Amino acid sequence: MGWIRRFRNTLFRSAADAEFAEEAQFHLEERTRDYVAQGWNPDEARREARRRLGNLTVARDCARDADTFRWLADLGQDTLHALRMFRRSPAFSLVAILVLALGIGATTAVFSVVHAVVLKPLPFPDADRLVALRTLWKGTGGHGSVSLQDFEDWRDGATLFEAMALYNAGESAAAINGSPQFATVARVSDQFFRAFGVAPLMGRHFSRAEAARGGVGAAVVSHTFWLTRLGGETTALGRSIIIAGRSVTVVGVMPPAFAFPEATDIWIPFDTVLRVPPPNRGGHNYLVVGRLRSGVRLEAARAEMRAIGDRLEQQYTGTNGGTSVAVTPLVEEMIGDTSRMLFLLLGAVLVLLLIACGIRGRDHIRCVPHVRTDASDCGLPARCPRRCESCVAQLWRHRVEPPADTRHRGDRVIRRPARRRRSADSQPRAPEPRRSGIHDLARSRDGNQQSAFPHRRPSGGHTGGRTVSGAAR
Repeated sequence: MGWIRRFRNTLFRSAADAEFAEEAQFHLEERTRDYVAQGWNPDEARREARRRLGNLTVARDCARDADTFRWLADLGQDTLHALRMFRRSPAFSLVAILVLALGIGATTAVFSVVHAVVLKPLPFPDADRLVALRTLWKGTGGHGSVSLQDFEDWRDGATLFEAMALYNAGESAAAINGSPQFATVARVSDQFFRAFGVAPLMGRHFSRAEAARGGVGAAVVSHTFWLTRLGGETTALGRSIIIAGRSVTVVGVMPPAFAFPEATDIWIPFDTVLRVPPPNRGGHNYLVVGRLRSGVRLEAARAEMRAIGDRLEQQYTGTNGGTSVAVTPLVEEMIGDTSRMLFLLLGAVLVLLLIACGIRGRDHIRCVPHVRTDASDCGLPARCPRRCESCVAQLWRHRVEPPADTRHRGDRVIRRPARRRRSADSQPRAPEPRRSGIHDLARSRDGNQQSAFPHRRPSGGHTGGRTVSGAAR
């Protein structure tokens, strides 16, 4: 099987490299033999054969990519490199690990909060059509709760809303089987569940008779309340709950994701079980949520509600003077100014993560040897990320380090004096042999050319502190 062979080559890479080297050597000898048979000089034939084969290093890397799991091999190399760097400088490595762990952990935690609070959409169908309607105080620009009479005028006068509902929530005693406990009870108007577009998990919503003001009422419970207080049984439908001394029947159970507002446990119809005080347009005690009709833009809804608010301000100057209607997306009303603070916190932890990555990058640059690096020396395709990373690290190291003719003393940079020029009658030195790349190694075998490895001493000897070939002397 192919994956078994790739896994074996990944673990035993030396055997795969030896097999590739043997195959490359075979092709080199066969090509050389063909050129010699055509009358070529053996040395020239071997050089031409090596040139025709191309860059064997790149070919070997391509073979590794095809015959191994490169990600697994890179993981092993990174692990060994990390162990070597830890043994070389344990204190610096510990600091880098701690800062990197702190940056990653803080970024993950804060982003999880930002995603859950800000980025994740509300768990309602077409949540972008849900808006919150509040009383707008023109003098201060603040938003506030709504009176019952204003809500009724808004609902009757609005034409761009599919549904508009009033609600408020609070703690109340709820007794089941004679065991009273506090629960969060929300009083909602008849279009509340229609506005959110959420169907019950079990049972149904309120009927028209149950939701009528002054009616018998009913109860719809949350999924958590159903599991913890009603035992999670299907027989919970039809059971009675005593709220504020009045018995109501459970007619529905909502899905787990629905608990609006404020982790509500029980929803009851407005002005049934819990009576409301006498109507007063100045009593702002309720909140309003609405669902826009399909295709209606938020600006159009704001304009319509602003016109309704201006009309009510002129009609009821004593209670509605200086007020209008504010229409905002429900998600913005629920989050408020929290999103700004969360994004600031996320930016702070991202800066910490960048500092940690900078420490890790400096650690990587420290391990890069001092070599001359340019594009031709790399000789690598752009699809080799590990080698490109090495080249970039080398270039960055030579960028941040001072030139070779300068040295540091404290905070000062002292430039070394220039070398003394030779006099006109002095004997010139032999030219410096150039550094050659991997493509020139084949040509360096010719005895008439300079060696491709200047640091080796050729047969010509050593003269003037510089290594030159015999031909150059």
